[in-house]
Amino acid sequence: MKAEYKILKEANLTNNCPVCYANDGMVISFKQKKLKSGLMRRTLKEVEDKIECLKCKSHIYPAIWTKDIELVYDYHRKTVVPSSGRISFTPLFYTIVVILFIILAGAILYLKNPDLLSI
Repeated sequence: MKAEYKILKEANLTNNCPVCYANDGMVISFKQKKLKSGLMRRTLKEVEDKIECLKCKSHIYPAIWTKDIELVYDYHRKTVVPSSGRISFTPLFYTIVVILFIILAGAILYLKNPDLLSI
């Protein structure tokens, strides 16, 4: 399955970076994972978050968050509205199901009445 991420929200933060202390390069992003295959598309309920500093190119892990970063994170987390986790099937899936149903119906019909195919 191919994984894809849908960005739900991305915001610039004005907090100081705990690594380089720059106050204009932090970005918070919330993403939702989508799995795609030939037969189905599935959206997962879980939302992944990430805070990174664009100045020092570092990922800011929760262990080094300051109180201000936690407050801003909580605020942005509340504003994110994820799409519901769901599965949708592709036309290829429905085509395969219909073909299998026709084959199964033909087999049952033949087993009940073998004289149908005799010439």
